[in-house]
Amino acid sequence: MNMISQMKFLLTITCFFMPFTAPAQKTVTSKYLSFNNMVNFWNVYDKVISIKDSAEQIKIIQQGYFKKASYELRLMLPLLGYTASDYLAYIRAYPRFWKGLRERSISLIWQHKEIERSLKKLKRLHRSLEIPDVDFMVGRFEFGGKPFMNHVMIAVEVASADGNLDIPSSDYDSQLYSNYAVDAVTYFILHETIHTMQPDFSAQDLLSLCIMEGSCDFIAEIVIGKPLNRPYIILGNKSEEKIWEAFKKQMNGFNYEDWLYNKGFVVRGQEDLGYFMGYAICKYYFEHAKNKKKAIRRIINLNYMKNTEVYKFFLETGYENKFAGKF
Repeated sequence: MNMISQMKFLLTITCFFMPFTAPAQKTVTSKYLSFNNMVNFWNVYDKVISIKDSAEQIKIIQQGYFKKASYELRLMLPLLGYTASDYLAYIRAYPRFWKGLRERSISLIWQHKEIERSLKKLKRLHRSLEIPDVDFMVGRFEFGGKPFMNHVMIAVEVASADGNLDIPSSDYDSQLYSNYAVDAVTYFILHETIHTMQPDFSAQDLLSLCIMEGSCDFIAEIVIGKPLNRPYIILGNKSEEKIWEAFKKQMNGFNYEDWLYNKGFVVRGQEDLGYFMGYAICKYYFEHAKNKKKAIRRIINLNYMKNTEVYKFFLETGYENKFAGKF
């Protein structure tokens, strides 16, 4: 990390903490994590809720959040189609949610060392890993995290929420939140960080896509040290054989709508079961591997640009015979 990047992570948080702590000024230093975008949002939030004029509120959001955003977020916001008017609508619609999320945002900042320890543990599993810069932002309930350029972007309104908050149910399923693990933020960071280690992805058959996603979940689980409490993993563990029977009929095809990125298109509670299949395949491989460290490297280093290489790995796992009792 260069000097400019290091300076970026010296965070002085003032107004953000004034309603909750004394003295008002707090300083957080992190090598990998930047909370600046998130702090900018909450400073904007305070100003927006203190006035009623819509035009002035939109101007405040534009000036205080959009224009003050990090370089990566400034590029990302228009690609996502986010506008200041959108943020104003969400702020007005869900006041109890934002109040609860703010309190969690403060807690998140003071837990930064725990997150850093997990990233360092991941690096010990794979020495060649370059830990990316992690930027916390506030979005529109559409994703928990995603790699962007050389950064990992974490959306706190998804990653920090759970069933104890007043969730905007029209935008995100509160039942999904209630099933999230306490380590949800760390999970999102680890999952997206592992994606940054994977080759640029052009091979797009269903099996490759599912292993690409599910492997990130499995490695994240190893780092966290306890089972992931993701909704699709909970369901998958209860009905694994049935899900596998359906998956194997489609896994060599290129239609992933039944399995991935399908919230709102399948029965609620059955979204993203392809993540589970990739997770289950990698877990089965790891459990039967004699050399666990080598198995982790094999999983992380898969070349997803070649469907044939991923399929070769799948055969190595022996998973196709799991329920036939042949492995």
